[in-house]
Amino acid sequence: MSKEIRSKTLAIFVVLAMVLSTMMVFNTLNFSPVRKASATIGVDEWQNSSSGAKILNMSTENIYYGKTVTVKFNGSLITEDCYIYKPNYNKTGGNYYGNWSLVSGSGLNASLAEPSVSLTLDRAGLWLVVPFDYNSVQKARYLSRVNMSNMSVYDPVDLRWEHIVGWFWVNSSSWTIELSDNKINYDHNDSVTITVKDGDNKVNVACWIDIWVLNGSKSTLVKHYYDDDGYLDISNDIYDLTHDNGAGIYQITAYRDVKPLQTNDAILSVYGDSSQYIGYNSTFGDVNAWSAVFHNHILDSDGNTVDETTWANTTYRYDTCGPFDPPEYWATPVNLTVEAGVPQLSIPDEYATRYWNFTGIVNITVKDYDGNNLTFDKQDVKLYNKSNKPTKSGATPIDSKYYNVSTGPGWIAIEPAYPEIYNYWGYNISTGYVWAQKGKVYVLVANGTMAGNASEEWNGTTYFTLATAPAVQIFMKNYLDKEIPEVPQMSNQPLYLYFQVVNRNHQYLGLSGGQYITISGNALFAEDGKTLDKLDGATYVSANHTWKVPITPTMALNGGTITISVDWPGNGTATETLTVGGTQLNGSIVSISPSEFVIGQNVTLTVTVSGRPNGYPYPNANIGLFYVNDTGKLVGPAIGWYYNNTMGDTNGQYSIFINETQQTTNQTYVDFDGDGVTSDTIISAPRYIAAYVHVTGVGYGYAYTTMKPKGDLKVEMSKDTFMAGQLTDFWVNVSVVDENGNKTGEPDDSGLHVRIYNSTGDDVTDSIGSLSTSDLDGSASIELNSEYFTEPGTYTVCAYNYTHTSNTTSGTYNATFTVIPVTVTCDKNEFIYKYDDNISATFTVTWQGNSVGNGTLRIFNISDATTYNQTWVNYSADPTAYIDVDVVNGIFTMHNITANLLPTNKGVRYITFAYEPEDSTVFANATGSIPVKVPDATPDPSEVALNEPANVKITVTGRGEPLEGVFVSIDGPGNLAMNGTTGADGTITFSFVPTATGDINIKVYNRSTGSKITVTAHTLNIDAPAQANEGETFTVTVKDENGNAVSDAQVTFSGTGETKTTDSSGKVTFTGTVSGTLPYMTYKLTATKAGYKSDEESITIVGVPQLYIEAPATVDAGSTFTVKVTSDTGAVYGVEVTFNGETKTITGPSGVTFTAPSSVTKETPYTITATKDGYKDATATITVKPAGIPGFELITLIAAIGIAFILLRRRH
Repeated sequence: MSKEIRSKTLAIFVVLAMVLSTMMVFNTLNFSPVRKASATIGVDEWQNSSSGAKILNMSTENIYYGKTVTVKFNGSLITEDCYIYKPNYNKTGGNYYGNWSLVSGSGLNASLAEPSVSLTLDRAGLWLVVPFDYNSVQKARYLSRVNMSNMSVYDPVDLRWEHIVGWFWVNSSSWTIELSDNKINYDHNDSVTITVKDGDNKVNVACWIDIWVLNGSKSTLVKHYYDDDGYLDISNDIYDLTHDNGAGIYQITAYRDVKPLQTNDAILSVYGDSSQYIGYNSTFGDVNAWSAVFHNHILDSDGNTVDETTWANTTYRYDTCGPFDPPEYWATPVNLTVEAGVPQLSIPDEYATRYWNFTGIVNITVKDYDGNNLTFDKQDVKLYNKSNKPTKSGATPIDSKYYNVSTGPGWIAIEPAYPEIYNYWGYNISTGYVWAQKGKVYVLVANGTMAGNASEEWNGTTYFTLATAPAVQIFMKNYLDKEIPEVPQMSNQPLYLYFQVVNRNHQYLGLSGGQYITISGNALFAEDGKTLDKLDGATYVSANHTWKVPITPTMALNGGTITISVDWPGNGTATETLTVGGTQLNGSIVSISPSEFVIGQNVTLTVTVSGRPNGYPYPNANIGLFYVNDTGKLVGPAIGWYYNNTMGDTNGQYSIFINETQQTTNQTYVDFDGDGVTSDTIISAPRYIAAYVHVTGVGYGYAYTTMKPKGDLKVEMSKDTFMAGQLTDFWVNVSVVDENGNKTGEPDDSGLHVRIYNSTGDDVTDSIGSLSTSDLDGSASIELNSEYFTEPGTYTVCAYNYTHTSNTTSGTYNATFTVIPVTVTCDKNEFIYKYDDNISATFTVTWQGNSVGNGTLRIFNISDATTYNQTWVNYSADPTAYIDVDVVNGIFTMHNITANLLPTNKGVRYITFAYEPEDSTVFANATGSIPVKVPDATPDPSEVALNEPANVKITVTGRGEPLEGVFVSIDGPGNLAMNGTTGADGTITFSFVPTATGDINIKVYNRSTGSKITVTAHTLNIDAPAQANEGETFTVTVKDENGNAVSDAQVTFSGTGETKTTDSSGKVTFTGTVSGTLPYMTYKLTATKAGYKSDEESITIVGVPQLYIEAPATVDAGSTFTVKVTSDTGAVYGVEVTFNGETKTITGPSGVTFTAPSSVTKETPYTITATKDGYKDATATITVKPAGIPGFELITLIAAIGIAFILLRRRH
């Protein structure tokens, strides 16, 4: 694009049009041109005339500041001589004035068809063609009176108004702007520099640089910089610039006005200074903007409104610089995008996971880039599901009616709307609508439009997770930050913990569950853990399902902790831990010794006080000793106060003497039961005495010691073993003993109590039989007749009064007894569902191995069905589902038992028993039970491999015997479903190919047996050499998919037909052979094991050629013989041959020679061996005979001929 064309692109930036904030006195002209209503001079109209025809016979493309151009005019419009006037303004004092001045030598001859004139374009803006005669021109160097309403000027010579013939626009010379970064973030200290260029080079002249913030069709000047060399670093202003004006699109332009005979300062001062925000207004003669500025009126030179009839005499006062004389240098505006800042959003770990279908607050900290708090409105916060991320096009947020948002400086809190009434996280209680899915929930925090535009100033995203709730949760209702900031002073002691315990089904653990909730840690009386049913003062408010637990926190060296632990049977466990003391460790560390003492004996207590820092011992603490009431509160009056600062030693230890009066009489001053009076207080033990400590600047602290009763009572019983339910006579005696356990007397009956405790220390006196506490109170000698116990167990019997007890640490002065139930056995160890039909069973009742004799046996979960006894029938649901039978000599036989009933989807239920002895009137539970169950099903194998053909044989048994005709089914992953009936051997085989991993359920009569076939993805992998030599042993290792050795796998080697089982390291060995003279043979190795996909690999056994020895079978002693060697492959050389200890090497076809031993006396075998690497060895046997008499063969021949001759002669 040419420089001239670029100049005209000023029109694009009409978006900068605005009303400037500062008015100056500016001698200007009223302007109301006659032209198309839609045209704007200098924006989309570059030339015109009073008649509407173009004034120029040329394009205005090259008409811009700084050029000298021959301008050609439309002669048809020049009907009289004209001159050209250029826009001009100046400043006098604080006033600006503007008009048009005559361009020297610009006369246009009306006689020419196309008048032209060479013009030096030293002004930008609106140039006028004005008709004047020569004499007029001499007196009209400036057009001081112009009526733009009819495009006319006043001729001061002829004293008349003349039409302005036409006008054309001279464009500014284009500069460009280069930004170091065209995108920055809101409220962030980003770095941005502005370079103003002319062509490729930076300008080195003074100029103005303006920054405008755009808002649709409106814009506002927000920065007006004076710059002396065309380079400006605005980094230090970025934070304030964006913070004050918001995110969005900012436009930056630069310009310079040139006026002859003026200095830079004078030129630049036209635009005020950097603080005035005057700037250049690019309305370029927009009449609408012009009129709006003046409220549709024109002002006179004094700023007064004039009416339209006097326009001819007005001086137009317009915004600085006016619309018709723009700067001579103008930079095409560039955009600087201020994107939304990213707030620093952080969700602490304790809030990062919330549980679906439960309540809970999500706390989010919100900071700017420098860590300063940001504050948002609640409507700035939106939630999105994981499937509808806010970054996703068209993402729709979760309806805000389902959650509440609260905000403050630096924080945002989100929770379900109307929690526990209408909504939990993700779930609407009233409608069942799921409004948030499990998984990530995105939080979009975005706000803005500070500048009135649609741009956001902040936009950030974080997320929290909605997870499946744990089986048990603890909801704290106070101390939500899990911190007790300090150990409280006595007036605020005890503190209370409020919490709920809830399971996944929104069921609460209430008052009956106190034994399942434990408080432990740094709290008085809970140091080693104490369940709520045994912690004094713990209460449960059923209306809001909340526990209220009193605690007195204590301090530890690095801060204390208090833990709430829940072990809810059938549900699960949970813990919650609170810290004590805060970051400043606000509290004193206190201990007291001895930890216990016996009432009535003078004692010196040692109280040790320390604290921050690092357990520093404090010798100047204030200490008070107080009794503790029944709710765990320290109550006065004090046993003693110790205020002096000299009592403690350098170890922080204080010795405090407590006499018998303080231990006893002082109790009568204390309201232990909280009823407001002390008259009912009884001197008793145990009592807790607490040390209350205060160290200035450190804090408060507590410790306690236990004042125990005297352990000088002893309990004896006449019987220590009882049959459950049997009526029994026995006695209980209580006596006073000395330290050696010798009886010294009897206690007073007044205030004396005997109690029975179970193995966990619970008082069960009233709940295990016929006895009650009233039977055991107020007497040291108790006779009991026809009493019974129904609950089996071992029990401890303890006696106590206000200050004495039998319950010593050793426990030797308590009595113990055991309640043992009868035992019921049956000759049928189980009843088989849908198999046992009208069978008989014999029940035997014994106690401690002996027959119980006669009595009544109650058999639960069985009922009389008229013609048979049916089981299993639920006694819990039907109280008639039992049968009472008479036991004679401990035995009863029941007939017609049919096991044809089990609850839906249940595979086993139990028959249980109670027994009433003949002389008793109460049943007690018996030990022993008989299952009513589906038959047992045992699969072989119990594991099969994925996608491997499987044959599983299931054996069905009852009472250890195979059962025929039983309906068996299997179902499992991959829509596997098969069924059938067992054969005579009690088995059934299913063949299938499993297509998915998981467990295949085995059912009998469509009820679970508890047995499964597991489909695994395990695979076997054979690790073996690719080849082995014939006759050599090679090793095969079998591994699973993870590379682990697999034992007990079956490996078959086709080379020998052998199958071997891998050892613990997964290994087996084989030896291969090759048939005949083949060079090699390839065999298969196959590995199998139940539950594993089999594997098969090949192994090549390389044949080893056999050597063969050629030698005589027999040789004479001392003779020489030849040995040759061949092989399966033919001739072979380099073979070592050994005979009689001598070794020779065959190097050719002639073989090697040996000499037989000469000293043999009888035929003797010798071995010849042949060896060569890569060949099988060969051996041969050669026999060496003794040597014969010399010539013996010839003598024998002569003798034979002689004998033959004699015989012939005799014949003749």
